[in-house]
Amino acid sequence: MLFTRLFAAQFKSLDVTLSGLLDYEPVSATALLNGTMPPREGRVAVVTAGTADLKVAREAERTLAFMGVTCSLFVTMSVSPDFGADARADRGDPRA
Repeated sequence: MLFTRLFAAQFKSLDVTLSGLLDYEPVSATALLNGTMPPREGRVAVVTAGTADLKVAREAERTLAFMGVTCSLFVTMSVSPDFGADARADRGDPRA
């Protein structure tokens, strides 16, 4: 069984007999009970455009894993060249 939107405060309030049975992951706010479904064919890539998307990406990754789907998570941490100091300097922007 997959639980979603199980935030840390809610998880901490569970009786230890239940919380001890759950595979809880706080970033995605998900928990698994009794493992995952059998493996399925295929692969999925979850790609984020930065850390702001990390919670949703981790939830997708955990949901896919629960469904038996092999998944890879790719989190980009770079800044767009249009917004960085180097890009401003290249355009002659004095704020560089």
